[in-house]
Amino acid sequence: MTTISRTAKLVTLINIFTVQPEQQQQLVDLLARATETSVRHAHGFISASLHRSLDGTKVTMYAQWRSVEDYQAMRLNPAPLPYLQQALAIAKPPFLIASCRPRTRHSPYQRAMQLLRSELQLPSAGKRRPSGWHLRLRPYGS
Repeated sequence: MTTISRTAKLVTLINIFTVQPEQQQQLVDLLARATETSVRHAHGFISASLHRSLDGTKVTMYAQWRSVEDYQAMRLNPAPLPYLQQALAIAKPPFLIASCRPRTRHSPYQRAMQLLRSELQLPSAGKRRPSGWHLRLRPYGS
């Protein structure tokens, strides 16, 4: 179940895909199938919600993970890869917003950001990669 709270100690990822209106439902179905058959079974997965824009040009996936490390482990699993490849064939690479909250007081925010940046192969927050991925990192609750 999705949790929105200033005190929740989790990682929230928001992916915003841009699609042609006639392909919006296809992308929603694909992302739902990926979540149901693969991603939701990954260790540390908390929840995922899909939203579609009224004009048909956007699909937003709001996902929550227990930690950046759990999210990274899922990304290394080859099972979800075919879904991602299909999604990128339908839509432009997503705009990604990550909101990280350290699991413990001994797990600094900077380390979580560094792990997420390296996993997404970004040089620093707010920079564009040639593939079109964009990342905005903010501390949870700010």
